[in-house]
Amino acid sequence: MKKKLLISILCFSILCIGIMYYTFSGNIKFGKSGFKTEKNNNMNNQKEVISMDALQINATKEDVLDTSEIIILGEVVEQLPGKYTNPKGDLVNKMGNIITNAWETSYVVSVKEVYKGKPNNEKEVIVKTWNRVGLPPLDESKYIFETDISEFYLNVGSECIICLAYLAENTLNTDEFGYEVVYGNQGYFEATEKNNKFMSSKLELDLDTIQKDIVDAEQYMAKLRTNTASIISEN
Repeated sequence: MKKKLLISILCFSILCIGIMYYTFSGNIKFGKSGFKTEKNNNMNNQKEVISMDALQINATKEDVLDTSEIIILGEVVEQLPGKYTNPKGDLVNKMGNIITNAWETSYVVSVKEVYKGKPNNEKEVIVKTWNRVGLPPLDESKYIFETDISEFYLNVGSECIICLAYLAENTLNTDEFGYEVVYGNQGYFEATEKNNKFMSSKLELDLDTIQKDIVDAEQYMAKLRTNTASIISEN
């Protein structure tokens, strides 16, 4: 009886993990964030709140390498002027929906070597981030700024391994194209003083083994998804 109870508890735990994985993997992998304006109805003076929202988890190296559509070795060569993504509220994304008005800072990254995927430009890619670089000063009598996460920046002049993916909901329905770093600063690896070693906020990559690491990560995550789906279907 105890054995059956333990098996039932184990299966239920695995089922919950699987459901959470499939439910949140779409947005959580990008560490998606943006500055949005909304009314603060709890305040007498009706100030507007400029908030930066984010949904992000601590990723493993397998998560980062598997999720990435593009992985390149490059150099951050330019920081583009920050801008609001939809100030008039009339711009539509690739999915046909109105784009959220958020403050966007993009960087130009030159491509030295490609380890995974095929970037839309072989020489350089545009990488979108969400931080306050260039954000016009706020009138504190009208606005409040709120954030509960660390902002994410690329450092101009740095050599990096950068793990990218394309997010249609944040891309205009025009010729403009930009990638986003998977898992926020966890997918942006800067060169260290150690030979061929690159570090993100939490993880390390080695140029000597990166291609093998990518293959191993994809195989591991594919097996994990198959096993999770199998357990879910059985229950």
